[in-house]
Amino acid sequence: MRRTRSAMAFMLPSPGTSGVGRPSASAESEVTRHLSRDIPNMIDVQTVSSQPCCDCFGLACGGLVQRSCVGSDGKMQSANVLADQHQALAEQFTSLGQARGELPVFAIEHGLDELALEELRKTVSRQIEEDPQLAGAVWSWSYLPLVVIATEVGYRYRGTGTDFWPVLSQEIGTEAGPAFRSGLSRLFELGHDRFRLAQPGDSPWERHFPHISWPIG
Repeated sequence: MRRTRSAMAFMLPSPGTSGVGRPSASAESEVTRHLSRDIPNMIDVQTVSSQPCCDCFGLACGGLVQRSCVGSDGKMQSANVLADQHQALAEQFTSLGQARGELPVFAIEHGLDELALEELRKTVSRQIEEDPQLAGAVWSWSYLPLVVIATEVGYRYRGTGTDFWPVLSQEIGTEAGPAFRSGLSRLFELGHDRFRLAQPGDSPWERHFPHISWPIG
């Protein structure tokens, strides 16, 4: 099936919206693995509330950590925007998957116009500044924006494979080293597991470029 762009309009859901964007059990376990590192770094222990909170960044914090309790407002605001964008993309891909049956969904079918894509790039770039190796819980929970940006680069890409990473690096403002490449493939795998996003085939080229084949395939 040839990849085509969807003509659907892009709309952000209201904060706190739940539903189709929730990751699979494997994704949730991966998020939990990072909590012991990420949560202590983000929380101002002087401001932790004892009241339960249903808007606690979607992490397994026991409902005690409110968004307003995070020490750095800028960091948390960026993560919140990323989560909202992920939710909107999740709804788009879920809708496509339901209509398509067993056929795969392609990340290029995100339905975003150029203005929305530019906003997505800005959000992704800000979060990459905080976690350039894509190893933290934020990426495990809100991976679709970066998947879409990488796929956009792959959609325009006409090279042989070796020069894909400099193009992507310029797009997102960070060096795409080995750790980043492995992390990006992990995020694509999450998208495949949860939303049936197309995965690479088994051609010699795809075996030779296993990380590049995700956004290009």
